[in-house]
Amino acid sequence: MTFLNEILTGSPVAFLINIGIILVAVLILRGLAQKGFQRLERNPQLKKGQLLIARKIFTIALYSFGLFAVIREIPALAAMATSFLAGSGVVALVVGFASQEALTNIVSGAFIIFFKPFTINDRIRLPDKNIVGFVEDISLRHTVIRTIENSRIIIPNSTINSSILENSNFNDNRRMNFFAINVSYTADLSRALTIVEEEIEKHPSFLDTRSAEDKTKGVKPVTARVTNLGASSIELRAGFWSEDFGTGYVMLCDLNQGVKERFDREKIEIPYPYYNLVMKSEGNVSAVQEKY
Repeated sequence: MTFLNEILTGSPVAFLINIGIILVAVLILRGLAQKGFQRLERNPQLKKGQLLIARKIFTIALYSFGLFAVIREIPALAAMATSFLAGSGVVALVVGFASQEALTNIVSGAFIIFFKPFTINDRIRLPDKNIVGFVEDISLRHTVIRTIENSRIIIPNSTINSSILENSNFNDNRRMNFFAINVSYTADLSRALTIVEEEIEKHPSFLDTRSAEDKTKGVKPVTARVTNLGASSIELRAGFWSEDFGTGYVMLCDLNQGVKERFDREKIEIPYPYYNLVMKSEGNVSAVQEKY
C-alpha cells in the first residue's frame, strides 16, 4: 500500500507518461543498437567476438539504466535505494566475496576480448587440459569450444586466461604439416623420396611458400628426408604448407593413399615386423630341458 500511496499522492498521469517515455526510450535505443551492431558485423575487419561482448555489455547497461530510471519515478523505491546504497558497505563485502569467481570470469572475458588471444572460429588447444576445438562463443562468463566430434565444452574465462593456449589461427591461418612413411631397408631410397615429393607437389591444395628468390635459386617446393633408421624400417618425412588446419588434415589423408598406391606400382615395400620361428626337434627340446 505504501507504493500505491506514493504513486497516488502525485499525478498518476504524469507517472504513467514518465514510465512510458522511459520504456519507449529503452526500446528505441535497443533497436538502434541492434541495427548498428548488424552493420558492424558486415565489416570483415572487425572481430565477431568483440562485437558479441560489446553487444552484451550494451544490453546490460541499457536495461540497468531503464530500471534505475523507473525506480527514480517511484519516491518510496528511490528512498529505499538511497538508504540501501548508504548502508551497503557490509552487503557489498558479502556479495563481493560470494561473487568473486563470477567477477574473475567477467574480467578474464574482458581481457580475452581486448587482447584477442583468440576469436570466434579459431582452432585452439589447451595442452594442460587436453582440450582441442573451435571457438564457437565468447560470453562474459565462459567460452564455448566445439570439438571435432561436434560436442561443446564450456570453459570459465578465468581458466582459459590462466592456461597455456595454442591458437592455430593467430595472425596466420597457414599450417605446416608433416607427412611420414616407412620403407624397407632393401627399398630404393632415392626413388622413394622422389615419390613422396611428387605426390605432395601435385596435390591441388599444396601451398607453395617459396619466394621469387628461392625459385630463381632452384629451391625445391618440397624436400623429403630420411629421419630415422628403425629396427625394421627407414622413416621418410616431408614438411609442407597448407592454407589451414582442415586443409592440411585432408591433404595428409590423401597422401597416405596416393603414396601407398605409388609405392605398390613401383615395388617399394612398406615393411611390417617379421618373426622368425625356429622349429626344434623333440630330441633337441629334451636336451635343452635337461641342460636347464
